[in-house]
Amino acid sequence: MILSKAVFLFSIGSNDYTSPFLTNSTSRYVGMVIGNLTTVLKEIYKSGGRKFAFINLPPLGCFPTIRILKPETNGSCLGKVSSLAKLHNKALSKLLYNLEKQSKGFKYSLFDLNSRLRKRMKHPSKYGMYTANFVL
Repeated sequence: MILSKAVFLFSIGSNDYTSPFLTNSTSRYVGMVIGNLTTVLKEIYKSGGRKFAFINLPPLGCFPTIRILKPETNGSCLGKVSSLAKLHNKALSKLLYNLEKQSKGFKYSLFDLNSRLRKRMKHPSKYGMYTANFVL
């Protein structure tokens, strides 16, 4: 069966998680997203899919489009929004671990985009990034 040889890549869109921040329904929303993802994964598994790859959420509160929503923070990352990403990432890890234990042959890989980006934000020069000084 073709599905058993495929690798299914999931990347939950960061933009999907910005609206709950604006409506103050973050924890319920994470449960809904993880619940929907669980249903989809079980259906793919039932159809023969066994290999899955995932990318977790980056620090959403550091996105420029989010930071400008609260000008009083002077461009700082918004912790409340980034905490939503942390809730999602924790729930995603738990879901994948449980599915691996419950489903024979279920294999997954999880790329930790969140910690990779945080390291680059904290030490940009270590990764070849620098501030350019332009004179106009």
